[in-house]
Amino acid sequence: MWKIYAAAVREYKVTALTPAFFIGAVIVPAVIWGLMFFVGATGLLDSEKPPMQGRIAVVDSTPGQTLTADLSDLFSPEGRARAAEAQMQALRDQINRLPPEMREQAMNAIPMAEAMIGADDDGTDVDIVPIDPNEADLEALREQVRAGDYLALVVVSEESVRIPVPTDAEAGPATRDPNNLGPSQYRIDRAPSLDPDYLGDIQRAVHRVIQNTRYEQAGIDPATVLLIAENSPQAITTLVTEDGDKAGPDADLVRFLPFIFMMLIYASVLTGGNYLLMGTLEEKGSRVMEVLLSAVSPTQLLIGKLIGQGLVGLTIVGIYGAVGIAAADRFNYLAVLPSGVQIVWMALYFFMAYFFLGAMMVAVGAAVTELREAQALYAPITFSLIIPFVLMFSIMDNPGGVVARIFSFFPPTTPVVMVMRLSQPSHSVPLWEIGVSLLVGFAGVAVMVWIAAKIFRIGVLRYGKPPTLVGLLKWVREA
Repeated sequence: MWKIYAAAVREYKVTALTPAFFIGAVIVPAVIWGLMFFVGATGLLDSEKPPMQGRIAVVDSTPGQTLTADLSDLFSPEGRARAAEAQMQALRDQINRLPPEMREQAMNAIPMAEAMIGADDDGTDVDIVPIDPNEADLEALREQVRAGDYLALVVVSEESVRIPVPTDAEAGPATRDPNNLGPSQYRIDRAPSLDPDYLGDIQRAVHRVIQNTRYEQAGIDPATVLLIAENSPQAITTLVTEDGDKAGPDADLVRFLPFIFMMLIYASVLTGGNYLLMGTLEEKGSRVMEVLLSAVSPTQLLIGKLIGQGLVGLTIVGIYGAVGIAAADRFNYLAVLPSGVQIVWMALYFFMAYFFLGAMMVAVGAAVTELREAQALYAPITFSLIIPFVLMFSIMDNPGGVVARIFSFFPPTTPVVMVMRLSQPSHSVPLWEIGVSLLVGFAGVAVMVWIAAKIFRIGVLRYGKPPTLVGLLKWVREA
């Protein structure tokens, strides 16, 4: 037992107590978080575009050409200032309707929203040029747009603002002829230099004035419609827990929690497994393995390696888990994370996943002498890694379904599938399933470690041509 302990401590030290591991596991995450904070605080990645400046020609054949006047008002500094203030007021009204515990956090978004919505000082300078529809030469105007004299040409007709009737739907889709506008259609010819975002601004402005004209035709106050649209129904979701009611978390985050925990398991397990594979190859190639085997047996060395690298993986889980918990607490998502009992189960499944994969990794490392030779023996490892990804969406959508339950008792997939099920707040895994999956999973681990020990005993001191998968099975029988 003492020799296994010594081998495990040595394995942990040569991996975790090195500058490379410290940089990769501690410094790199810290630098990434620091850069994210710095970039967010300084706005280095903010892409500021030059303001939209130029003229827009409008051919308005509606009665009174009211759409042209409305567009001029929307693009004027006063009109844009009124629109920005209306958006900000709607945002404040929505925040005031939130529960007190959510309102304070939402208020932090006000300065950012003001910077994004504010339009009165962004340098936009757009002139709406009305064109008499009786004298308009559309081809000549299009040529001016192509030459850059106009940012765009907007053509609206009486059909554009006419309120649709049931017979319009029965008549089929509207015409696509740009010179013959159908119901609810208008035309925009844009210059090649017009930014797509600014084209969207023009489209939204034309859409708004057309809809307002329709509301007025129907005897509806456009301001009332805008008020209703900007104050859409909003659900206040509350998470009921043993500690009391809390603000409900984002449903998308809750749905993807299983994926997050699956990737955490994969990252830690693969890191430890790859260290096992590379370390075994290096020690075998440099003949250090022969020196180690003079002090411990192959089985003791194998178990020591598995335990030492398992602690390395646990260290990685601890580092990234602590960062994740801190982030969840910062953004008020701590309540959706698994409870203390579930964390204990997940820790057991982590060790299950690690020892199952690690045993395969160390067996492959002992059987070959070069990394490229290991690729031919990677099929079982790839199989155990790919299956959970294939089943991922099925398990996330239905963690209590038949597929999730079947693969909960299949040793190569048991730990990952069970972690995904346990991390789903809306699903409670029966205790008997946890117990049976632990028994089945660790039984699979015992079998895999037993197989790896036999391969390790023969392959660790064998050089030359690498074996095939069939050859490894012969080694198991011979040992």
